[in-house]
Amino acid sequence: VSEAVVSTQSTGGHHYYQFMTSNGLSAQRAQTKFVEDEELAYVMTRYRENHDFLHTLTGLGVTVPEEICLKWYEMVQTELPMCALSASSVQYLLPSLRKGFSCLIKYLGV
Repeated sequence: VSEAVVSTQSTGGHHYYQFMTSNGLSAQRAQTKFVEDEELAYVMTRYRENHDFLHTLTGLGVTVPEEICLKWYEMVQTELPMCALSASSVQYLLPSLRKGFSCLIKYLGV
């Protein structure tokens, strides 16, 4: 990342860099596995690369409730089935987290 982008606090690059470094993450992603079709593998790679950037855009952190809220956002934006599965299955798999979804209230106005 360019030092000029990182040092200018009003840029998206700065906020992305701050998010990635504060969470110990890297923008380098491993090659997509388990997807044989080359075009679908490309889509999945781009999805995975955009996931962390969406954290920056939405202001959501990396706690489990915030990740699930981001999956709901991604489900609406990308229409990827895996996002719908992740977003909807959490209420059955982790019922103790239901009360932690205040981020849904923020974005859905519920």
